[in-house]
Amino acid sequence: MNHQTKNLISQKYVALVKQKGKVSVTDLVKECHISRQTFYYHFKDLDEVVEWIIQLIIQEYEKKSSRANTVRDTIYLFFKTCYDLQPELELALNSSRRNLIQDSLFSSLTVTLRRILNGNIIADSILSKMDEETKELLFLFYTYGIIGFIFNNRIQTEEDVNHLTEKVHQMLISSFIKG
Repeated sequence: MNHQTKNLISQKYVALVKQKGKVSVTDLVKECHISRQTFYYHFKDLDEVVEWIIQLIIQEYEKKSSRANTVRDTIYLFFKTCYDLQPELELALNSSRRNLIQDSLFSSLTVTLRRILNGNIIADSILSKMDEETKELLFLFYTYGIIGFIFNNRIQTEEDVNHLTEKVHQMLISSFIKG
């Protein structure tokens, strides 16, 4: 499947939504200069376009977060990505695939938190004292909280990104230091 065409469709979709609000397949194929058949070859419907967009966002976040060296940097990258891609997340909120998209974000953040916390000296010493069920509950608690916050609140400024990063970082670190 041609990712170039899928990317074109997704980019034009986001631009049209920003410009017009509600977008139809007809609007999109006209803007992309493609046939309806080409659209339906790549996507089942507009919600699948949104799902594709979110998957690209997740891939980009995971690539960036794999280079993060600290828990704080990882949290910052997540909030910054959500802030930078608010229009795309708004599409996801209004999509019939909201739950699937939310699950994808949840899975990505869980893996990332585990990776960064398991590599943190302070967290490692605390995690090693926890049973597997407690560790799992802790990861789920923070991941659900962060994803729930993102889906129910708007990050409106760069200052919000920094403020949320500091607050979540403090909560995570205090959970591990206090055990």
